[in-house]
Amino acid sequence: DVDAIIECGADGMVLEFGINPYLVKYAYKMTVEHLIEEIIRLSNYAKNETGMYIEFMGWDAFRIPSLEYIKRFFGEILERGSIDRITLADTFGMSHPLTMQHVYKKLREWFPGVPLGLHIHNDFGLATANALMAVACGADEIHCSFNSLGERAGNVATEEVAVALEHLLKVDTGIKLEGLARVSHMVAEVSKVRPGRNKPIVGDGIFEIESGIVI
Repeated sequence: DVDAIIECGADGMVLEFGINPYLVKYAYKMTVEHLIEEIIRLSNYAKNETGMYIEFMGWDAFRIPSLEYIKRFFGEILERGSIDRITLADTFGMSHPLTMQHVYKKLREWFPGVPLGLHIHNDFGLATANALMAVACGADEIHCSFNSLGERAGNVATEEVAVALEHLLKVDTGIKLEGLARVSHMVAEVSKVRPGRNKPIVGDGIFEIESGIVI
């Protein structure tokens, strides 16, 4: 994969793998030490070949029972590898916003100055809340997708994150919010997956009002 990326002339890549020690041992039949060495080797190789920007994303990070494990894992690859950004993946969308707050405050404390990202799914309907909490605690990148496209309940929705960051946290995303609905419709047409009428931000029915103070 890394050779293919280099051959394509890419400016950067997301180097990613599962980091949950149980996943590493039982699904991939390797040791954590071997995985760390491979990440270091591949990141140094890619950086030396092209100077590309390298983000490492660790899957299944929120089912790891030890924060010390996360600190050691990322600390080693940052110290000896060529990693420009680290990203945690909530692969099963199971973190609570207060958990997200605690984890990202720790990451910011452990690795000051290192750009932080978040990749998150929406299995419990908490993806947008968790994304905002991560940004509030130091993350500056969210992996997201229009209309929440993605496995199972989907990834966190681009349109929800963009509007919430701009209007609730006053973060300048650089995104032209007036274009979100148009892109959402284009994505729905191409993907053949249409968001529900009550989908926040881009749902067809979000301006339908029946009663209450808005009337």
